[in-house]
Amino acid sequence: MTTMSKRGRVEGRPKKFTDPKAMSDKIDEYFKWCDEQKEVIYSEKGPVKILYEPYTVSGLCLHLDMDRVTLIEYEKDAVFTHTVKKAKMKIENWIEKKSLNGVLNPTVSIFNLKNNFGWKDRTEVETTDATESKYEDWLKKNQEALKDITPETKKIKDD
Repeated sequence: MTTMSKRGRVEGRPKKFTDPKAMSDKIDEYFKWCDEQKEVIYSEKGPVKILYEPYTVSGLCLHLDMDRVTLIEYEKDAVFTHTVKKAKMKIENWIEKKSLNGVLNPTVSIFNLKNNFGWKDRTEVETTDATESKYEDWLKKNQEALKDITPETKKIKDD
């Protein structure tokens, strides 16, 4: 990303994309390329499985000739945010579908979705203080007996 120095000079590398349409076209080119890549796995009986190139954030970055950090910077830019978010959503959707269909390794999918798309494990814990309520019940039951109990104090006589 280009920044201005203290002296008013432009620093850094200029943006690769200045137009969201150009970036969108390059992103569409990536997805089309992925869909065209096929690897057929054969067995003795013939074709068993067709493997397609998976949609990945890192693959998208390679195709755009940038790293993940730069892609994130483009996503923060109001001009490009929709373009980048749409591409990432398409990747996220692809991973989610393939995971639900049993095509992808669940552990890898979970890791990917958490790190690239902000997914989180959420555990809801409902707590009730059972100990306190048991103590209160015991006090109520034994209230009369407790009235008669008084601590005994002993006086120590000086010899």
